[in-house]
Amino acid sequence: MERSSTAGSFSPEREVLESPIVASQKAVNGKVRCHVYKGTFSILGRSSDTEKLYSPAWTIRLKKYGQKVLDEGRAL
Repeated sequence: MERSSTAGSFSPEREVLESPIVASQKAVNGKVRCHVYKGTFSILGRSSDTEKLYSPAWTIRLKKYGQKVLDEGRAL
């Protein structure tokens, strides 16, 4: 985790906030393919040999949300 050089970055509060983040990243593995072009960043794909990164239930929820937004006449 990158830290800024300000005095607040070494405070006890920062340590309290950072500790669960560090613990959650211990088992992180895999690869992310991305594309960076003229200030935009796009994720092209992600993979892991040991972790489940995709759930069909997420897709169904996103489709339902998208349809609800369109039904209300809002742009996605």
